[in-house]
Amino acid sequence: MPKIVTTEQMRAIETAADAGGHPYAAMMDLAGQAIAERVMLRLATDFNTKTEARVLLLVGPGNNGGDGLVAARYLKENYPAAHVSCYLLKPRQDAVLADVREAGVFIADAENDVSDRRVLRNLVLDADILVDALLGIGTRLPLEGEAAAYLKTVRTALENRRANSPRKRNLTPTEPLEELIADPTVEAFQEEVPVPPPPAPLHDCGGLPQRPGL
Repeated sequence: MPKIVTTEQMRAIETAADAGGHPYAAMMDLAGQAIAERVMLRLATDFNTKTEARVLLLVGPGNNGGDGLVAARYLKENYPAAHVSCYLLKPRQDAVLADVREAGVFIADAENDVSDRRVLRNLVLDADILVDALLGIGTRLPLEGEAAAYLKTVRTALENRRANSPRKRNLTPTEPLEELIADPTVEAFQEEVPVPPPPAPLHDCGGLPQRPGL
């Protein structure tokens, strides 16, 4: 069964892994691969041809966003005919993003989409699968600021599409929320702490392969 760690425990696990010879870049690569594999499984199940697939990844400024960028690169490399897009909450210039651009992934960012978030809304309306790679383990609820505003834009676009889309692509009705509930969630590490189970499962958790000693 899935195991849960606190934020402090997660940071300690990552620090120990990095010190033990499994660097943060390798963790990001594994996380991105796991996300991409989960998306590819959904694509293989729900789509007749790879050219039908449109995947949008919402990318945050930190390591969680880096995981999403790696996933986008793997998706484009394995499904070259698919439409893979990344929407960045904040601009970034690093080697991870450079690799994504080189792979042919479409990149947009919030800094250049300030009027009415039209680019974000259109990408959401057109997406078959939406991947949230915005926020990481240090996030505190309730969300505020840019992240909350952009997720509310995403939710509104999803609700509009549910009401108007003739294709009804993977649209599962949910109760009204301030932001979004993910289905499924891909988690990077698993370590048990005594916490009560939720009243009902919200997420289908898939874990990454664990390295010996972690």
